[in-house]
Amino acid sequence: MEWSTDPFWSANLGLQSGLKRPLTWDGRVVGMFELFARRPLSPGEVAWIEAVEPLLSEAIDRHLVTASMRRSLDLLRSMRQAQGHYILSKDHRKVFDGMLNAALELTASEYGFLSRVLTNDAGQPYMKTFSITNITWDESSRRFYEQNFAEGLEFHNLDTLFGQVMVTKAPVISNHPARDPRAGGIPAGHPPLRSFLGLPIMMGDHMVGLLGLANRPGGYDEALVAFLQPFLQTCAGIIEAHRVEQLQRETEEELRRAKQAAEEANQAKSRFLANISHEIRTPIAALCGYSEMVLEPQMEEPERRQTLLAIRRNSRHLLELVDDILDFSKIEAGEMTIEHCPVSPRWILEDLLTTMGGRARSKGIAIHHRIVEPIPDTITTDPTRLRQILLNFLSNAIKFTDRDKRIDLILQVEPVPASGTLHSAANRLVFTVEDQGPGIAPENLSRLFQPFWQVDGSITRRYGGTGLGLSISQRLAELLGGVIEVESEVGRGSRFRFALPLQSGVVPCVAPTVVSTGQTSSLVSSTTSSSEEDTQSSHSEFQPRLWAARYPWSSRRVLVVEDSPDIRNLIRWVFKTLGLPADFAENGRVGIECALSQSYDLILMDLSMPELDGYSTLEELRRLGFTTLPVVALTAHAFAEDREKCLAAGFSAHLTKPIGFKPLVETLVRLLNLEELATPSAGSSSTATNSAASG
Repeated sequence: MEWSTDPFWSANLGLQSGLKRPLTWDGRVVGMFELFARRPLSPGEVAWIEAVEPLLSEAIDRHLVTASMRRSLDLLRSMRQAQGHYILSKDHRKVFDGMLNAALELTASEYGFLSRVLTNDAGQPYMKTFSITNITWDESSRRFYEQNFAEGLEFHNLDTLFGQVMVTKAPVISNHPARDPRAGGIPAGHPPLRSFLGLPIMMGDHMVGLLGLANRPGGYDEALVAFLQPFLQTCAGIIEAHRVEQLQRETEEELRRAKQAAEEANQAKSRFLANISHEIRTPIAALCGYSEMVLEPQMEEPERRQTLLAIRRNSRHLLELVDDILDFSKIEAGEMTIEHCPVSPRWILEDLLTTMGGRARSKGIAIHHRIVEPIPDTITTDPTRLRQILLNFLSNAIKFTDRDKRIDLILQVEPVPASGTLHSAANRLVFTVEDQGPGIAPENLSRLFQPFWQVDGSITRRYGGTGLGLSISQRLAELLGGVIEVESEVGRGSRFRFALPLQSGVVPCVAPTVVSTGQTSSLVSSTTSSSEEDTQSSHSEFQPRLWAARYPWSSRRVLVVEDSPDIRNLIRWVFKTLGLPADFAENGRVGIECALSQSYDLILMDLSMPELDGYSTLEELRRLGFTTLPVVALTAHAFAEDREKCLAAGFSAHLTKPIGFKPLVETLVRLLNLEELATPSAGSSSTATNSAASG
């Protein structure tokens, strides 16, 4: 190569000749040999250089191989250390910090991050760091880093260089980020980003992580990407192992909590079974004992009457207990049905006072009731379930309030609190029951509505109960769209409030005015005993002779199809007292034979019988031509859907066991068309019949 004609080389540097040759080894270019001289090179010098070239090529190749081996050894050492640290260390944060530091050293990068890749609810990927270099540049970034680095920093912006890695699942190399359109989302003040390499960490086709590196001298290239693949595979294995281990820990924790919850539930159910056994056995013991007493021929009439009233009282308590258990079971199974019909809040309040008056009276407790106007004339809800909730509140208040203290029963409308749960309504109707009982400790309030739970065992021993009432009430409140609120102070009493949302415009919420308040005289007497209450109610609930005198029962004839001899005898006695002619069959097949051989005005039929059940018997009767004959279902299945099933099957009415004499007589009067034949002179008995609603 001659430079004598080049003024720069010849005039300024005095160079006269030069030699430039590629150095190759094993067919590969491993370097470049260049020689410059101030005189022309002789042929001998050129020949010597050509002879030396293989030696130079071999030396360079050995150097490159040694450097490559050193880098590979560093890579292998980093991989081995990462795997070893993960296996031996319990602090996985240090493991991921070590992996990031190894990547920075292998690539001579200034800073970077190692993260997992997750998916949000919208199906978009985002990353959450395992480890990240602290490059905070101001107080705000420093505070953000310190608050989040322990749990991992989250980055959701996909319009960034690392976002492109998550979107494409491919490496991203950017050696000029300032001119790269993909490099968005860099905040003001961020340290200089001169080059960037983003590498997806793949486990099969699934992207489990992302390695980001920045500011390598000379930038990044595909050769480096290829070189780092074994390291990325190691990272993928460790990240996946961490995910599986974390999932296993979470599963074990869930199992531990589930086991603890199951143990607590079993303990609660064991307590419940013990309580329910006590609650059931107590009235049964009374029933058995009093029944034996009634059989004593020497018992005087007043004592016999009190004994029978005690039998009735304990029977009703046992029935209420069974109803509670059935209600709870239906709610738990999601089978509780709610009705929606208009009902008067004032009527609900008056009904509570009437129903619970005897119990309050027997303890000498005053019930002060108050209506704060204005309130709506009617609301649309399920009156039975609303009444059930409020009866539970009032029953508990009476149970836990001592003699000569008071209970407040309040009805009012108030605005829905901004922090409340009834956001769709502006106002709410609130029933409040406030007692002067022992109160409830704050730590027990949160568990108050758990099924089978009571504050302590002494509550059950002293007051009785199964611990189901409030749990049922809360579930019913939710089904009605309302909310129960409780305030309590130990030693001062408790306040239970049930709030129902009111539709907009139902009633204006103005300054409250108390329009009715008082303590009904019948509720504050402390001299009337529970036995007197039973005696008083007995005169109005069951008066078959008055019913017999009012209606011409003898003009009708009924058939009773019932497999229980005891129930048949009970109905036989009632019908005999009324003067209603009746025949009896012990199962459906016998009942059909009776219907074919005798004319009847009505059939009273049990549903659960051997041979042929009530549904099949009715179907056969209709097939035989008894299409207009009234058939009344008699069953222990008392739920609303049971009634609907009976009516849908073609029964004329639905009566439940235990048999209520008033609904039985009313059903017979209606279906036998006896009301129009009632004797006018027996009108006084109508009052007695109508007053028996509580029976």
